[in-house]
Amino acid sequence: MIPPAYQRAIEILVTVFPPPTLLLIGAHAVNAWTPDERHSRVTHDIDFFADCPPEQLQETARRLQELGYTVRIKEGQSDDPVPLYLALSAPDLPPVDILIATREYERDFIRNGTSVDNFPVPIADIHDLLVMEIKANSEIDRLDIRQLLTTATAAIDLDTLMARANQLCTPAELIVLRELIDSGGAGPRPDHSHLHLH
Repeated sequence: MIPPAYQRAIEILVTVFPPPTLLLIGAHAVNAWTPDERHSRVTHDIDFFADCPPEQLQETARRLQELGYTVRIKEGQSDDPVPLYLALSAPDLPPVDILIATREYERDFIRNGTSVDNFPVPIADIHDLLVMEIKANSEIDRLDIRQLLTTATAAIDLDTLMARANQLCTPAELIVLRELIDSGGAGPRPDHSHLHLH
């Protein structure tokens, strides 16, 4: 069951970013793909990708503020891993980071989202999620990758994963991914029957 504050946050986001413009990513998406709740990663914030034209960001921020969030627009360089995102905070709501899709493959991530019963926002496809995590490549991201490779093996198709990774990852990122796969035991058969949010 989703806690009330998280439910309210998601309602706000769906109001401002109508489907299909929003995608759940990060630890909550990793947890959704993890069949055993004992392996879920504890996290307080919620991470999303959103398809929002940059020229509409000020209006989007204003709408989010009207609904209770303080919004900071963070802009980097075009070649930054995350060149544009919104950081949302509120005293009675969970913090939210919304990465704005600025590249076509990020919009593909959103289009590839997987629907979950009784949850209004698609979650990242597991193969896309693994690619996102390897591209971010922090220690926490590598832990998330290991978690998915060891606990969500039935949902991972290695051919699909490597095809997407070969398109989007650098050679150095591919080496790290292959090392994690070799140590993680991912299986060949996709199976979404266990997909849930917790």
